[in-house]
Amino acid sequence: MAKDEEITALAKDIIAAKKVVVLSGAGMSVESDIAPFRGPGGLWEKYDPVEYGHITTLRNAPEKAWIMLSEMQREIMKAKPNKGHYALAKLEEMGLVSSIITQNVDGLHHVAGSRDVIEFMETSSQLFVWTVITLFQVLMFHLTGFLLPVGNVTVR
Repeated sequence: MAKDEEITALAKDIIAAKKVVVLSGAGMSVESDIAPFRGPGGLWEKYDPVEYGHITTLRNAPEKAWIMLSEMQREIMKAKPNKGHYALAKLEEMGLVSSIITQNVDGLHHVAGSRDVIEFMETSSQLFVWTVITLFQVLMFHLTGFLLPVGNVTVR
């Protein structure tokens, strides 16, 4: 836990800064009961990332990828933003934070009200769309022998 002096120093730095960009990772959502992939209770304890989390698994054994993805989706769907998510949204609203860059796929920064969120990885809803598109491509390849190109897809 941060000491009061550290919090005060950080607040002064934020106020004095011309621009503040927040880098957010798995630790941000732990308080929302989402275990980090690699941490205790995370998906990689149950599922080998090379076996379940690789694109070739999604293409060649989609049912295996769906096992892990559906568990991840269930965990994310029950999660709610925590005080940290709301604090960052408030700092953005106050003009003290310009944007958030996150590798999290839970979308909780958006739910908390942050507007300028740069997602280094797809959110779970975007991942779901890409999974459906990939499954469609695999099905069409098996039916026709052709791999159909898919254009850009934007999920909002």
